Amino acid sequence: MPYVQGPAGRNMGTTNTKQKSEIQDDIINEIIDISTIMRTKDSLYTSDKFHLDSRQIGQVYKVEIQYKSGTKQTVSVIEVSNTAQNAQDVRTALTSSLGDGHKWIVT
Repeated sequence: MPYVQGPAGRNMGTTNTKQKSEIQDDIINEIIDISTIMRTKDSLYTSDKFHLDSRQIGQVYKVEIQYKSGTKQTVSVIEVSNTAQNAQDVRTALTSSLGDGHKWIVT
């Protein structure tokens, strides 16, 4: 399986239905090419209240969606192997993390 559920996220922020829809429409659905997230950069994708950051840690990229202001809490987090190739797997993992508060791992 190209993505699996990892451990529960630490100090994950909560979102309501409207915020989840904003994140899905303005951030997650915009990820078309996996190479875009495979670089260290803040605010790769943004919406009115959220942004997606990516950081390389060894052989993986830690990808987080966070509030832009206020608590700046993370609401979705995944780790993407540097050998991963499918943007749909990244979108599915981010959506899953947003829904269950766990870190998801994409290989």
